[in-house]
Amino acid sequence: MSDPSRGRERARKHLRGYRFVPLTLLVCLGVGASILGFCLVRVWEEEQLRKDFHRAAEDRVSALERDIGSDLLVLEALHSLYAGSHTVERSEFAVFVKPFLTHHGAIQALEWIPRVPDSQRAAYEEAARNEGFPQFQITERHSQGQMIRAPRREEYFPVYFVGPYEGNEVAHGFDLGSNPTRLEALNRSRDSGEMVATARITLVQEKGRQFGFLLFLPVYRKGAPTDSVDDRRRNLEGFVLGVYRIADIVEEALRHLEPQGVDVHLYDSSAATGERFLHFHSSRTRESPGAPSIDETLSPQSGLHFDEIVELADRKWLVRCTPTPGFIAAASTLQPWGILAGGLTFSGFLAAYILSILLHGGRARRTALQLEQANEELKNEVAERNRAEEAVRGSERKFRSLVEQLPNTVTYIADLDERSTTRYISPQVEAVLGYSPDDFMADPDIWATCVHPEDRERVLAEVALCHATGTDYSSEYRMVRRDGSVIWWHDEARIVRDDHDQPLYLLGVNTDITERKKAEEEIGRLARFPSENPNPVLRVSMEGTVIYANKGSRRLLDTWGCEPGQSLPERFRQLARDVLASGASRETEVQCDGQILSITFAPLVEADCVNLYGLDITERKRAEEELKATLQEVAHFNRLMMTREERVMELKKEVNDLLKEMGRERTYETTA
Repeated sequence: MSDPSRGRERARKHLRGYRFVPLTLLVCLGVGASILGFCLVRVWEEEQLRKDFHRAAEDRVSALERDIGSDLLVLEALHSLYAGSHTVERSEFAVFVKPFLTHHGAIQALEWIPRVPDSQRAAYEEAARNEGFPQFQITERHSQGQMIRAPRREEYFPVYFVGPYEGNEVAHGFDLGSNPTRLEALNRSRDSGEMVATARITLVQEKGRQFGFLLFLPVYRKGAPTDSVDDRRRNLEGFVLGVYRIADIVEEALRHLEPQGVDVHLYDSSAATGERFLHFHSSRTRESPGAPSIDETLSPQSGLHFDEIVELADRKWLVRCTPTPGFIAAASTLQPWGILAGGLTFSGFLAAYILSILLHGGRARRTALQLEQANEELKNEVAERNRAEEAVRGSERKFRSLVEQLPNTVTYIADLDERSTTRYISPQVEAVLGYSPDDFMADPDIWATCVHPEDRERVLAEVALCHATGTDYSSEYRMVRRDGSVIWWHDEARIVRDDHDQPLYLLGVNTDITERKKAEEEIGRLARFPSENPNPVLRVSMEGTVIYANKGSRRLLDTWGCEPGQSLPERFRQLARDVLASGASRETEVQCDGQILSITFAPLVEADCVNLYGLDITERKRAEEELKATLQEVAHFNRLMMTREERVMELKKEVNDLLKEMGRERTYETTA
């Protein structure tokens, strides 16, 4: 028979052999979890990199589309001048284009290109010489690059008016019909009646190495039919022409954006292979300019990139954005490696500690079990705290991304004291006013000092009223920049309150509206010449009958369903009578073909009639709505930031209470 004691001893030895199985499994689990955490964070970082890059690339494409659209509107405005005038003199042309050239640096020149039959060539050349250009003649470029007198041909398309003349002297008199690329664009524009762009060209006046392009818009004889191609060819008078340098357009569009390590290649996908590359913009974050990677085939690229098509008249440009090595390096962190190292270290310490417990017997095993449980609970609390802090950091990043990318817009947070002391102001303020955010933080009176002396008393009173009543604040006033120049400023603010409805601070957005003010002044100037004004100008009798309406009133009359000599709708007839009776101007808004027009009724009491002046305020209305939405979004993110400290302190207390219950001497310290 076997000895029972020996059997029990063998059983205990057998069980002791399995004591280290859980420890082995725990080590494997810790290593596996650390590797998994490393992989997950690495994938998350790559996804965030992709999102940040796409956001930066989309900003650049939007800026380029916005500037191109603005330049096209200039050419359409010049076309409207010719379409609305019987004749345009050289001096009128120069006066009209000067402000556009001042505010659109990417435009090399604006030109008038008449259609000149050979029989009228001498008359045109003589007229230009009599107007102060004694050497004027119709020219073309010789094969060796020199400008020579153009030989006789059936008709010519010379540069007759050009603004500015300085810097474009060599183009004055150049026959665009002498160049195949330009002639092909002229014919397409003439036959279609639409705006047409050329492929890339080297400008006649180009002294550098950048490419340019031309935009043509045909002008036909007034009142002549243009329904068919034959009609348009027969009744063509000439073209208004915009001359553009591609590099100037790209660099002007992107210079207002914060450098973020994004290179931009620009291609003309409508052009033939070998003539598609237009321009390369090297990111300003590079220490030295990068070299372009030209791909004339426009084949799909591997790796991180962003492609977008931008339409320019009848052509399609491809904008291809790629990240610089610095962009990728800035987005990469050591966080995945930290998680891997921390997880392995934690697993190693935990395994060593459990091993010591197993070696020291029952009581030690019980103590180790309690410590393991406590550590697991502590790890969960720390993980919860990390998630809370990450949520706050995400809110902070979204807040800064939201407010610091708005062009010509300054976001600020100010105390509700008498000085409106600045707590925060976005970095755009330096570009707009010339003062850095540090200047505003150091000097509480700098904002009030910058307000124009003629506006200061009114503005300070309005801010004081906002503080006292708690109502939203909106005002327009002038600001004096650091260099002494004056800009117009739209200030929109609201008081942010806590969960108990107590006022905390003033949150506001300032927008540079100088260009809008200049546009309003320009419209006011044009209002003195109703026939040339692109906006509606009408005159109605005291009975509400339309006495006069300029061409810009066409859409408004169609919306109201009336013609000159007919009556306005009843609501507007009544408004005209009220204005005449009171002798004071009134404004109203009208929806017209998807746009919002502000109509001013101005009484002429002595003449018993009323003048109506229309202004398109669609963009202003949209901007106001976007501004309100931005304020709400910013306020939401700030409330999230306010609760961060409260949550961290709550977690600290919970962890310390847990350790005290375990009888430990130390406490768990947290850093806010």
